[in-house]
Amino acid sequence: MPLPRRLARLAPALVVLAALASCAGPPVVLHNMAVSEGAYSFAGHQLQWIAATPDIGELDKVPVAVMLEGDGAGCQEFDARRWRTFVTKYAGNFTLVRPVTAINRLCDTPAFGRLDFSHRQRELVAIMQSVRAAFGKRPLVLIGHSAGAALAVLHANAHPGQIAGVVNLSGGIDALDDVKRGLCKNDACRAEADAWMARMRLNKHVDEPDKVRSPKFFAQMLDLPVAEAWLKYQGPLLLLHGEHDNAVPIALVRASLQRIPLRPNLTVRLEPTWGHAILYKRDTWIQIDAWLRQTKLP
Repeated sequence: MPLPRRLARLAPALVVLAALASCAGPPVVLHNMAVSEGAYSFAGHQLQWIAATPDIGELDKVPVAVMLEGDGAGCQEFDARRWRTFVTKYAGNFTLVRPVTAINRLCDTPAFGRLDFSHRQRELVAIMQSVRAAFGKRPLVLIGHSAGAALAVLHANAHPGQIAGVVNLSGGIDALDDVKRGLCKNDACRAEADAWMARMRLNKHVDEPDKVRSPKFFAQMLDLPVAEAWLKYQGPLLLLHGEHDNAVPIALVRASLQRIPLRPNLTVRLEPTWGHAILYKRDTWIQIDAWLRQTKLP
C-alpha cells in the first residue's frame, strides 16, 4: 500500500534509519557493564533509579537515556533483579536509566489510587536533577513508552536546554479524547467513550481509596495539551509506532503526522508487525541505539 503523500516525504528518512538499524546490528555486548544507582526524594518518599553504563571509553558525550514507563490503569511493582536485567539488557552505546518511581513503590497498595498524573510531572523534575548530578554534562534523552511519551515531551518543553532528545514509543501525539474516539468503529462506541470521559471529568476531585486509578488521574490525562506539546517540541525526536497498536490507533497517528512540520531531526518508523507493547522488543532498542549514534544531539 503506498504511503500517504505526507509520509511519502518522510520516506528517505525512514530508509536511512532502516539502513542504520540493519548495518549497526544489535547493541554492542560489552563484558564490562557498570550498574549504578542514585537516590532522590519526592512527596516524602525516598526513591531511586538504576542505570547501566557500557565500557566504551570516553563518556563525556555519550547520551544518558532515562526510560519513562507508560501509565495506564495498572502498574509494575519494583523488583531489583528485573530492573537490573532491563537496563543491562537494553543499554547500547549509551547509559540507560530506569527510575524506581512512587508508582512502582506504591503499586498494589491503596496509596496507588491516590496518585494522579501531575505527580509524575513533579516527580520527573526530581529524577532529572538527581540524574544530572550523577552524570554531569552528558546529553540527557527521555525515552517514553505510551503515556510516558507525553510525560517526556511535556518535560522537555517545560525545561528547555535540559533535554537533548526525545524518543516516543507507542505514544499518542493527540489528546486522549481523540485517541479514545479513534479506537471506536461505530457511533455506539464513541457515545460510550464520551460518557466515560464525562464521568472522569465530573469526578476529577475524587481520590479512590483503592488500588486502581482515580477519576482525577484520567481527568488530568484527558486535559493534557498533548497535541500542542508535540508541535512545540523542536528537538531531536524518534517516533516508533506499531501498525497493530490497539491502544493508540495507527490511523490517528498517520493523520496527526500530517500537521507536524518535517525537519531534519525528526525520524519516524511505523513498524508493520508491531503492536502497542514494544518496550521489551530487542529491535526497539537496536533502533534507539542506532538513532542515538547517528543523531547530532545538542
